[in-house]
Amino acid sequence: MYVCIYRFLLKASKGKIENILNQGVVPFDSYYYNHLFGGCRIPHEECDELKSHPNSRHITVLRKGKYFKVEVLDNRGELIPVRQIKEKIQYIMNLAGDLEDERLIAGLTAQERTIWAEQRKVLMRKAVNKETIEAIESSLLIVYLENEPANDITQRSSVCMVGRGNNIWFDKVINIIIFPDAHMGHNIEHSCMDATVSYCMNNPTLHF
Repeated sequence: MYVCIYRFLLKASKGKIENILNQGVVPFDSYYYNHLFGGCRIPHEECDELKSHPNSRHITVLRKGKYFKVEVLDNRGELIPVRQIKEKIQYIMNLAGDLEDERLIAGLTAQERTIWAEQRKVLMRKAVNKETIEAIESSLLIVYLENEPANDITQRSSVCMVGRGNNIWFDKVINIIIFPDAHMGHNIEHSCMDATVSYCMNNPTLHF
């Protein structure tokens, strides 16, 4: 999965994604590939802002309500060995333990936008909160390691679309949800781009 997404990231950063034609005639706007990785919707009282972080080298991993910053690109912007990523993920799963952290601030991103904007301002007053939120918002994407299995596609779809209301950072352009049985899905922040953009990333990943 990480290799496929990285390959797509490289193509997007170099403008080498092949255009998709609507009904075989009209090309979709490829501008929004610039916001797919490292993109985040920032709440404001009047109007939200779409922020991009093209130089980001880390992802955010969410497990048991705990957030981890994981570097996945080296100083040259190349993907670190997959073995190292696997080791980091395993370390996170061990470190997260069995207890769910009750301070699930991701739920705030599901609130009415003005309320979330006000709450974000309050949180950002503390340095530790500011550092954490900025790390989440600037990450390439979020990987959520689901700890509860889903029995069928209906349950998996529900988890990917709405989760439990507190385990998906809805402002991030890409949330990847991985289930214990290795099924996975995506939650895409759709207000800033057409769904076709995310489809172009999902398709090669699912067929890897």
